[in-house]
Amino acid sequence: MKYPKVTFKIDKELDKKMCLKFLDVKAGGIDFRKSILQIHPELRQINNLKTKKEKTEYIDKYFNKYYRNYGKILKNDLFNVNKEWNTIKDKFFEAVTQIFDDYQWPKGKYVGYMSVINCNPVFWKNKEWQIFAWRPEKYREIIVHEMLHFIFIDYFFKKTKNKKLREKWWMIAEIFNTVVINTSAFKELIKPGKELGYPEHRLLAAKMKKEWQKTKNIDQWIVGFLDND
Repeated sequence: MKYPKVTFKIDKELDKKMCLKFLDVKAGGIDFRKSILQIHPELRQINNLKTKKEKTEYIDKYFNKYYRNYGKILKNDLFNVNKEWNTIKDKFFEAVTQIFDDYQWPKGKYVGYMSVINCNPVFWKNKEWQIFAWRPEKYREIIVHEMLHFIFIDYFFKKTKNKKLREKWWMIAEIFNTVVINTSAFKELIKPGKELGYPEHRLLAAKMKKEWQKTKNIDQWIVGFLDND
């Protein structure tokens, strides 16, 4: 099977864009604004600005200065995240193959962007995502999480025709990660990490963990949401 080549980059402009977007986002029981302000308390000043243009200009100046101060550290983290991925990638692809058999990985860029905001968004179309740079102990966990999303969601929409299931694709994808990453093969890759998932999914995730233990078959597991949701 041909596996995708994963690369890692730094993109200051993407950080600016995601900061502006996530300062007003709460999802899955997570307050992304709070996550941003914990690292960048100076951005609270945005509350005093009225227009999107003013906010954009403030963020632009802020991140230009921040990257001047911390750019060298970020480049070192770029080296470290490559090292972490190279350490686990072979075992990761082997573990994924055990679940998806010979299913081919979808085409895409497969780029992880080092980020100085703790939001970790994913960009489905091109298979790209952000990695929070200041928590190196989480690098493996974030990479594994997003890479699993890319193959699972592609598989899900090609194999699943049930309308009710397709409408809940994001929830199912997140719960899949919560269940599978906590199995022995994947926990070994992200050790000492643990996939907690979104708070609002945890009760259903516990049920679907039992379903996975029964079947260990991805198709049967997906259908199991019809009985357990």
